[in-house]
Amino acid sequence: EYVQAPLIGAPYPTNSATVLYSKFYINYSTLPGTLGSYISYFTDGSTSNFICRVWAFTNGAASGDYRVGITISTNQSIFAVPFPQDLVLGNSYLVVTRLVLSNSACSLWVNPVSESSPSVTANDTNWTSLTQISDYDLRESTADEGILTYSNLVVGTTFNDTVGVSPADVSVVQTGPSYVFANSNLTYTITTSNSGPASASSVTVTDSLPVGGT
Repeated sequence: EYVQAPLIGAPYPTNSATVLYSKFYINYSTLPGTLGSYISYFTDGSTSNFICRVWAFTNGAASGDYRVGITISTNQSIFAVPFPQDLVLGNSYLVVTRLVLSNSACSLWVNPVSESSPSVTANDTNWTSLTQISDYDLRESTADEGILTYSNLVVGTTFNDTVGVSPADVSVVQTGPSYVFANSNLTYTITTSNSGPASASSVTVTDSLPVGGT
């Protein structure tokens, strides 16, 4: 069974400079099989030309956990490049994929905060006859797929538009004595920190001396 979502602005020719991104959340309640199954992909609207297949499987994961991986178009999970993180039943994970239409390069992230976050890229051969992309599909298949829920599917043409930009969380703390005698030196410390998840650049801290201080 397939759920097919037509893309706004489609069709996107596969020889174009367009880059397509997908994001969705997955939450597994029952483990997929050892070899698992592919659960989503880009397509031309047909029932056979699939690209950037996202897989879920237990192969390589710790007991009771699972992993996700990606292939360009191969329909066997043994060729999927796994994301190097074990995923836990009952937890929601943000999965992001990128399809570069000019060369069929397919990449995958789990819980990224930016496009430079750790990712994996498929290395199988593209054997589809795709000439355009028009849809994104979610797939329900065999018992090897396990039981999962999808949510918040978004497809876009830039990472930030698709995933959203996670803000930095910068804080400033000043410490020092509560008073100082006249004509005495005062030492105080200003500490800045960033709790993320995004990095912060060109940060400037300005602190004015109290009246009478020199």
